Amino acid sequence: MLNEAEMIDRAIAVLFAPGVDSDLRPYALVDGIEKAATPSAAWQIFQRGWTCCDAVSPRVIDDIMKVLLATSARGTDFLKGKDREFYDSLPTKVTVYRGAPRGSRGGISWTTDIAIAREFAEGHRGMYVPDGVIFERVIKKSDILTVSMDRDESEIILKPRWRSATVIELEDAA
Repeated sequence: MLNEAEMIDRAIAVLFAPGVDSDLRPYALVDGIEKAATPSAAWQIFQRGWTCCDAVSPRVIDDIMKVLLATSARGTDFLKGKDREFYDSLPTKVTVYRGAPRGSRGGISWTTDIAIAREFAEGHRGMYVPDGVIFERVIKKSDILTVSMDRDESEIILKPRWRSATVIELEDAA
């Protein structure tokens, strides 16, 4: 029987197996999270694998959130290193940004860095973003599910299906 660390490493290895590209990686991530034996393992698999997924469909996000939110834990319970330092440094109210198409209302990835949001709104890692804008919200720190400093994106993960946010046009973004 594998211990938790070995189980997590195995789930992450599957994300980068031959034939698993960035289009298939989100499905492999869901599979790894669903097979996790503990909330700790599920959140750690998500935290290590999420930033390696691009253009994740709302259905896959729903599948991921269904599993993670069914646990009694939060991803912030399992943060380490730079991720823990980043989370601990956040104030009780946090301004977050999301670069996305104007009509988007389902994403979970936000950032505290408006320049990063702008990159995503303009098209990031070769992806086309039609009518990209930056969404801005002020959230409570307690609303944060987890964070990631991978790629220095100051990423904040929130529940999907948000409704209210200020829209910042790209030409108005600092």
